[in-house]
Amino acid sequence: MKRKSYFLLTKEVNDEVKLLLQAVIASLIMFFTAHALAFKLHWPSRYTHHTFRMVLAVAAAISIILILDATFRWSRENGKQIFILGTIIIFGAGLVLYPSSFSLKVFPKTLYVEGKAPTLYNFLQKQPQNRLEQNTQL
Repeated sequence: MKRKSYFLLTKEVNDEVKLLLQAVIASLIMFFTAHALAFKLHWPSRYTHHTFRMVLAVAAAISIILILDATFRWSRENGKQIFILGTIIIFGAGLVLYPSSFSLKVFPKTLYVEGKAPTLYNFLQKQPQNRLEQNTQL
């Protein structure tokens, strides 16, 4: 006996999803290349940090949509409309309460570091814009 699949929306996920895997592979290659060059290229984490955040967000969105669609299909076909309402309430509460459950100082976590060199900042602010340069030689 063949079971009926409620994940019909997976047919709409095409081969362009491979782009997520390619982005992760490319960032990992750059990460290990930066390690091989012993930090002369750039800090290695810059190649994976943002890529992983973006790829995980897109993959999570695709997964949530597939699960919601399957839940709604199952509920409609089995006459259990209360599951649709319950799912909408749970996801709505999650969207509203999740960001507000953190204090504004920690969400979103950006890892910014506030510098403490006011004399340097004053000096740089007084420089003409065309003279600001960065020396990257080690």
